[in-house]
Amino acid sequence: MDDPRYDAVKTIVEGAPVSDDDRVRCIRELEELHSLAHLVNRTRHRDIGRFTVREPHTVSVAFTPAQRGVYEALLEFRREVLLARYDPRVVRLIIDTLERQAASSINAFAIAIDGIIEANGFAISQLTDDPEVDDDDLNLPDGLAPLAENVRRLAKALPVEDPKFDELFRVVSETQLDPASPGKVLVFSFFLHTIGYLQSRLAATGIRVGVVTGQVDDKDRQTLRERFRLHRSDPDALDVLLSSEIGCEGLDYEFCDRLVNYDIPWNPMRLEQRIGRIDRFGQSSEIEHPADESPCTGGAPGEVRGMPVPVPPLRFERSE
Repeated sequence: MDDPRYDAVKTIVEGAPVSDDDRVRCIRELEELHSLAHLVNRTRHRDIGRFTVREPHTVSVAFTPAQRGVYEALLEFRREVLLARYDPRVVRLIIDTLERQAASSINAFAIAIDGIIEANGFAISQLTDDPEVDDDDLNLPDGLAPLAENVRRLAKALPVEDPKFDELFRVVSETQLDPASPGKVLVFSFFLHTIGYLQSRLAATGIRVGVVTGQVDDKDRQTLRERFRLHRSDPDALDVLLSSEIGCEGLDYEFCDRLVNYDIPWNPMRLEQRIGRIDRFGQSSEIEHPADESPCTGGAPGEVRGMPVPVPPLRFERSE
C-alpha cells in the first residue's frame, strides 16, 4: 500500500515493545486508512481513559420583598394580556420571554422591558442571540402600555440587593480560594441583558471578567479564551467568562472545572452543549455544577408560576 500512514504503522508494530501511545497512534492511523474515515469518527473509551465525574449542586435563592413586588406586577401584566383578545402568537412570545428574563435576572429585567416600551414593540433578538428562536418584530398591543410602565417603574426602583448574584459571587470566590481548582468559572445565560448585568456587578467586585456572545467576532473570542486559560497569577488572566448560547460555540474549555448555568434553556440539548464546553477530553477535574432553584419556582417540579421550564432550574458544574 502506497501510503505513509501504513508504513508508519508497520514500523511501529514490527518493533517491540509497543507502548500505549504507539498502540493508540496505530489504531488512529488504521482507522484513517478506511475509505469511510472522512465520514465516520469513532472515539473509544479505552483510548481516552476515565471520564470526568459531574457533581450537581442545588442552590436555593429566594426573592427579596422588592423583587417579589416586581414579579407580582409582571404576573398581573400576564393576567391582563391573557384576558384580552390579542394574537396568541404575540401573547405567548411576549409573556414567556419576559417571565424567563425575570427568572434569569429580575434586576436585569428593567433593561429588557425598558427597551420594549421605548420601541413600542418586541423583538427577541434584543434579548438573546440564540439562533433557534424566531426573530419577529411585534408591536406592543394597545392598552398594555400603562401596565408595562408600572412594571418598569417597580423594576427600576429595585435596590442593589440581589441574592441570586450573591450566590454566584460566593461560587466564584470559593473557586478562587480552592487550591485544587484552576480558579476559573464559566457562566452561561440565555439573556444578553443578564450577561451585561453580571459583567457590571462582577467587575465592580474586582473579579476579572470577560464576555463572549454572538456579537463578539471570532478573533476576539479566541483572545478571550486564551486569557481565560492563563494561570490566575497572570495579570492578564480572566477569572470568569460570561457566555451566551452561541458565545462559546466551537471553543473548548477543558482547563475550566466549574460551570454555572445562570438560567436554564428550554431545550435540554442546549444544557448538555453548555456542560460539554468543559466536559471534554483533557479535563482532569470533576465537573461541579450548582443548580439554583429560581425564587419563582412553585407547584409541580419544572413549573415556574405557570411557565414550564426544564428541571433542574439552574446548574453549576465542577470537575476533578
